[in-house]
Amino acid sequence: MLTLVGLISILLQILTWVVIIECFLSFFVRGSQSDFVIKLYMTLNKITEPMCRPFRDLLSRFYNGPIDFSPLLVIVAIELVRKILMYLLLMF
Repeated sequence: MLTLVGLISILLQILTWVVIIECFLSFFVRGSQSDFVIKLYMTLNKITEPMCRPFRDLLSRFYNGPIDFSPLLVIVAIELVRKILMYLLLMF
């Protein structure tokens, strides 16, 4: 049971880092000529976009500024899910 808890925690931590790296790459991809950076960004974007889209749609009702806060909300949601899962798995 403890290995399952550790595995889930590690996978959710990796997902959090994928969101963070995708955010940083979004600044470099606009002016980049490197195919590697563009392909890496597109791959990470395919992973993170399904999670960010609902938050982006929700935020667009209240905020139409230049900064996209949906990745921040995704990270908060991932951490919330991780805490709940850890509590439930360790409780039983």
